[in-house]
Amino acid sequence: MNTIDLPTAAKNNMNGDTRFKMKLLLVSASPVDNNPLKPDRELREIEQAIWKCKYRDSITIRKFQGLRIADLQHELLTWQPTHVHFSGHGNTNGIALVDDQDNTQLVRFEPLAELFRLLSGQITCVFLNSCCSASQSRLLGQYIPYTVCMAGEIHDDAATRFAVGYYAAIGAGNDEAFSFKWALNSMALNETGDEHIPYLFTNTKDPHQ
Repeated sequence: MNTIDLPTAAKNNMNGDTRFKMKLLLVSASPVDNNPLKPDRELREIEQAIWKCKYRDSITIRKFQGLRIADLQHELLTWQPTHVHFSGHGNTNGIALVDDQDNTQLVRFEPLAELFRLLSGQITCVFLNSCCSASQSRLLGQYIPYTVCMAGEIHDDAATRFAVGYYAAIGAGNDEAFSFKWALNSMALNETGDEHIPYLFTNTKDPHQ
């Protein structure tokens, strides 16, 4: 089971609420010293999926590729997103951004969680579409209502399909819990074989512990 029970107060549903406004920050990194990824394709397909949806006018998107630590801090502080999506490499210690030479700059989960703790009243969801991000994403779940992450290695195409399904459901007016389940079903329908990898954590008690 990939999901956990969600408190009613934490749910964020756009159905029937035209006042809803979501600011989605799409960021990616593909260091030159690591296996090449196609984060630009993932971000483009997410944007296209949202554009086709009913509530597209309620969602503002900002994209940033080749993300460095300073870039992440700047975007969070100045643009003040409600939802943050990261596409790129990761391992059990953190996510891979790029340094000034476009090589890997590992950002460990402990300081990353502290960064989001400082913005805990602003951000509703953090989506880490990177391998092996679930083991430490419980740290983010202490401060952020929803954290979507991966419990192991996932194929690029499967990760993109999952993300596109998730944001298509969000854009159709559904909350994070339903959108997560919808994206899992999209993976299963297309027989990606990776539908056991995505996880959804909340800032309530985690039954996986």
